[in-house]
Amino acid sequence: MIKKSILVVDDEPAVLRGMERVLHPLRNEWTVSCVSGGTEALKSLQRRRFDVIVSDVQMPGMTGADLLAVVRDKHPSTLRVILSGDIGTSLEGKALNVAHQVLKKPCSSEALIEAIRRAYLLMRQSESNARRQLISALKLPTDLEEVGNQLRRIVAGEDVITSDHLIKRAASDRELYERMDQAYDCKAQNGNPLDPRSLEESLGDVATFAVIVLQYLEINWGPRACPEFPLKTLWTRCGSMARQTAILTLKGNTNKVVSEAFAAGLLHNIGQLLVAVGKPEEYQKVLISAQGKDYDLPKIEQDQLGVDTETIAGWFLTKWGFPDCVCEAVAFQRAPGENTPNYRLPLAPLHVARTLTYNQHSEPRDIIDRDFLESVALSNRLMEWTQVLSEIRETEQKNDEYLGGK
Repeated sequence: MIKKSILVVDDEPAVLRGMERVLHPLRNEWTVSCVSGGTEALKSLQRRRFDVIVSDVQMPGMTGADLLAVVRDKHPSTLRVILSGDIGTSLEGKALNVAHQVLKKPCSSEALIEAIRRAYLLMRQSESNARRQLISALKLPTDLEEVGNQLRRIVAGEDVITSDHLIKRAASDRELYERMDQAYDCKAQNGNPLDPRSLEESLGDVATFAVIVLQYLEINWGPRACPEFPLKTLWTRCGSMARQTAILTLKGNTNKVVSEAFAAGLLHNIGQLLVAVGKPEEYQKVLISAQGKDYDLPKIEQDQLGVDTETIAGWFLTKWGFPDCVCEAVAFQRAPGENTPNYRLPLAPLHVARTLTYNQHSEPRDIIDRDFLESVALSNRLMEWTQVLSEIRETEQKNDEYLGGK
């Protein structure tokens, strides 16, 4: 097995020694090299390729943010992790824009190893040159990077106030709340102001953050990024997929698993919105080609962009700190068996729900990966899931007809 490589950069020798001890458990998978500054790091990168670079942000001479900016431009395939003592200063703000992962110091050994492991998952999701080039070329607003890192800190338990603020913001959307309410079979507060805490309790953190990400993108950049982008259709499909995927996981699973399934369904198409925001002219051409056959959009994306937007979405969700199972489900939803995923839920129900839903509108039809379902011991659920999904779609159709007649 070829070992992966890590370059650690810090101007304090004691920190470097400590990092070597912390990373010792990874010795069978990773080789670790340490240097004491940005100039040395760039020389090391000229001599050999590194899979991951971990740098302190505060260093004399070349700062960690400056170093990672150079690495981003000259060595784009190297994943960039930065260690910051005081997230919130202007220097840390600059670091947020050039790092794939930001860790707050002091950092536990578990958190560092988890960040490196997550960085490797990012590598895996950007292995193809076309995918890596598209990710690097996306010109996403700086504010979006901050939102992503806010979410990462919330998931890590480092920022609670922001969580409350964003939950209140999400709760202001009654239509979306009612979709969630249907998915979780909660009692709606008809005519009453929505309680942000009840929203969080009914959905769980992961699903709430999924709502926030999609809503934030829509409100701030969706309308002006790409004129042809079907925002209303996106919400309808994502809400429906969230409901379907969550319901398929209700039987025999915890609320956490159901929340993750809801998040994966809601975000299953977020890659389209990210590319529309980051490369609007190119994606506008994709949308024009897809007019009248929008359920064939993934195939048209592949033809014109050379990459599918599902794995782009998985890459960003990984970066933002969503659970690996959610990131894998979104990234591998169309062909799970081809990607050797580590998690069966919520990937399996999302794959089935997506395939059956899209097959109603698309030719040639996608095929449910029965070998994958067999490999994760869920093939015996396929008939049951198919029936449940049929009932859900029938109910949704009746609701649409009722609303259309009002």
